[in-house]
Parts: sequence; structure tokens; C-alpha cells
Amino acid sequence: MTLSAFMTETATTQRMEAMVGGKRGDLEAHLSGVKVTPPMLPSASGQHAIRQAIGIEGAAVQVWECFTEKHAHTDGGVSVTQLPDILKNDRITIDSITYVVRWAKPNSPTSGFGKTLVMYLTEDEI
Repeated sequence: MTLSAFMTETATTQRMEAMVGGKRGDLEAHLSGVKVTPPMLPSASGQHAIRQAIGIEGAAVQVWECFTEKHAHTDGGVSVTQLPDILKNDRITIDSITYVVRWAKPNSPTSGFGKTLVMYLTEDEI
């Protein structure tokens, strides 16, 4: 079984434009048609470890986790088949809810599902 069986949601992402004159750029569309798993709550112990790892221990926000793998999607208007280019601080919209990506890293390709992108998300700016 592959992770694709669990990737039942379609997401879009936005990324900040480059800083110009010391000012933060606007959000601009980045990816579309990204297949992801539904955001899910980690276990209580996982929630604690994740909060420590991403530096939000003590913040009154919920952390979600979400996964994806290499698949066809649109990157800047071009169709590509690869692991999606999702980075920390991107915005990802899943089922009309926009999350802030707090952490996004590919896992080891030796996991049971092969190489996947693991994301930790919050609904809030911190």
C-alpha cells in the first residue's frame, strides 16, 4: 500500500514574495492540485514533542500533521511530478481552511511509505 491511498484532500499553497526594501512581500499563489492526507492531530506525546521541536511550547494553538508524496501537481503554472515544494511559513489551504506551515521536511525514504513530506501546521500566526 502507498501513501497515495490516504491522500484524499487537494491543497493549494501560497508563499511570501521576496523582501523588498526591508518590507515583507505579499503572499502569492505557489502550488495547486497538491494531494495531501487530511490534517490530523498527533498523539498527546507527539503533540508535546512537535511543539518543542518547532519552538512553540506553551503557545495556545493546536498543531496538526499532514503528509504528501511525489505526485502530479502544478508549480507556478507548470505541471510537475515530484515531491511538492512546501516550506516553513508557506500557507496551505486544505478543505477551505488555511494553515501556516511550521515545519516541512522529507522523511527517510526507508519508511514503510517511501519518501514522504511531513508537515506540521497551525491555523494561527504565532
